[in-house]
Amino acid sequence: MGSSSSKESSRNQNVKEPMSEKIDQPPVHETQDWDYIVHPNDRLGSRIMVSAPPDVILTLNSKMNEAQKGLFGIGCFGNFLDLNELHLQHQLIHKMLLMEVKQPKKIKIWFKISGKLLRFSVEEFCGITGLKCIGCDDLSKMKSGRPVLQQR
Repeated sequence: MGSSSSKESSRNQNVKEPMSEKIDQPPVHETQDWDYIVHPNDRLGSRIMVSAPPDVILTLNSKMNEAQKGLFGIGCFGNFLDLNELHLQHQLIHKMLLMEVKQPKKIKIWFKISGKLLRFSVEEFCGITGLKCIGCDDLSKMKSGRPVLQQR
């Protein structure tokens, strides 16, 4: 019995008490319109190391029958089935998001790169992706509340 209590006391000596000191927080910058959302001084020096499997589209095509492909094809994501491989550069997306600036219209994203403002809106998204961007974009018409699956 004496040996087990001595083992516990030696274990307790290795346990560190939580630090009572406050950790210095970086200053919070008040963001005005056309300022960076993430201030350059607040950015972390980290790297994005993510790789998505390039066979997502091949998997989608192989799992769907012709009727399902037809239904999928008439939707806004239908053009994805025609792509061979999807190459996504997460580092580029991360870098672009760090360049985002605050602005008054929530339906558009603006970036400040080398002192110049660049817009990315639904029009540019449709042009780049080839997706069918049709329908109502009025977010106030979206129903809010409990998700349908939770109601059952």
